[in-house]
Amino acid sequence: MTYEIASATKGIILDLYGNGNLNKAVLADFQNSRDITSLRARGTWPVIMSHLNQKYLSPTGKTTKSETAIFAAVRLFAIQQRGEDQLVYAASYPRDQAEGVTIFDVLADMRKNPDDRTRIDGRVKPLLETTNINTVINSLNHLVSMIKGTKRKVKIDYAQLAQELFWFQVSFEQASQVQMAWGQKYFKAIPQKANSEGTNK
Repeated sequence: MTYEIASATKGIILDLYGNGNLNKAVLADFQNSRDITSLRARGTWPVIMSHLNQKYLSPTGKTTKSETAIFAAVRLFAIQQRGEDQLVYAASYPRDQAEGVTIFDVLADMRKNPDDRTRIDGRVKPLLETTNINTVINSLNHLVSMIKGTKRKVKIDYAQLAQELFWFQVSFEQASQVQMAWGQKYFKAIPQKANSEGTNK
């Protein structure tokens, strides 16, 4: 499967950022819309639809998987970008050269703090246990708000997230693969601190 959804999402994000001249009106439309069918979301349609290949647009007016995925990912970007001058998006691959990280890499880092782990787990686990795209998107909204609340200066790969949200909707098998990848990132081993003799505690 190609990465056209990720490519389109990247184009939309860069358009909205405008090399530092942010399109604040359309960013606000994303921030204040529940989904692409919301009344306020009408202002986002031109930028979304101008970047999407015609085969990913609905001929009937019913929202497509690609439209759902892209709107959700760009909305999350808009939430994190609010109040920031520097772009909060960057690609997460190739990993040895990437400036960005995935949302679950950020959450895994936050999870290292035992005081926050239970709270974050409570938001992540339902997302990994559902096949409902709306539940997943709602959980991601809360998680990005949590990340923003930490005031971390991280660049998140929202284009890759859009591609994953698209795949999630394709089939049960694809959804399971996406959730497995998310879980592998989120639950990866937390390095133990070494004591003064160089052995792990």
